[in-house]
Amino acid sequence: MNEERKYNREQVEQALQALADRLISKGQRSTLFLFGGAGLVLTTDFRRFTSDIDFDTWAQDYILPLYAKDLGFGRGGLPPFDNNVGLLASFKERCEQSFDHLRFFGRAGEEGDQYAPGLDVYVLKPGPQLAMKLSRAADKDMDDICHLCGNLGIGGVPDLEKFWSEYEPLVDYGMGAKVDKTNLAQLWPRIAAYAQKNGIRLPSRGVGSNPNGSPSPSA
Repeated sequence: MNEERKYNREQVEQALQALADRLISKGQRSTLFLFGGAGLVLTTDFRRFTSDIDFDTWAQDYILPLYAKDLGFGRGGLPPFDNNVGLLASFKERCEQSFDHLRFFGRAGEEGDQYAPGLDVYVLKPGPQLAMKLSRAADKDMDDICHLCGNLGIGGVPDLEKFWSEYEPLVDYGMGAKVDKTNLAQLWPRIAAYAQKNGIRLPSRGVGSNPNGSPSPSA
């Protein structure tokens, strides 16, 4: 069986630039919302590789998947482009609280021009990212879950329950979610055991998180 190919930060950025170049050649501008491994590869130090680019777009934006297919994403060295239209709908409704603007991929000197052709890339913040991964609690996501818990100051069941109370309303239970407030506490032993086994540091007493995914400031 062939091993799943992995892509680093530079390769993901090259893929996004390829999409931007196609948009520029057509005089078009589009917006991409990244999450999952690609988002973490571009914004964290703990995630070094991804197997694909998980994304969502505005509902009316259909050109990016078409261009990705035309450019050969998933073949010839470009990462697979995994279209998840609608998956981030609840997060996009509060875009500023849920996403960080990563950068505008366009021509040099046109970064501040809102009408310039190119690709605007937003990345799901750590809090919403963790909520999505917790909701599925897949074994393959446990490394990301542990690192995100550590970064957000989540060090035990009370912290986890406080965090979950903020984000559960945004979780799409029609997309394979398995965890809710009734079984959330049962997930912590898995998180703690994985972190200990793999040398991932979790706080002994969490500080909670605020809605934008950063540790809450001290009172």
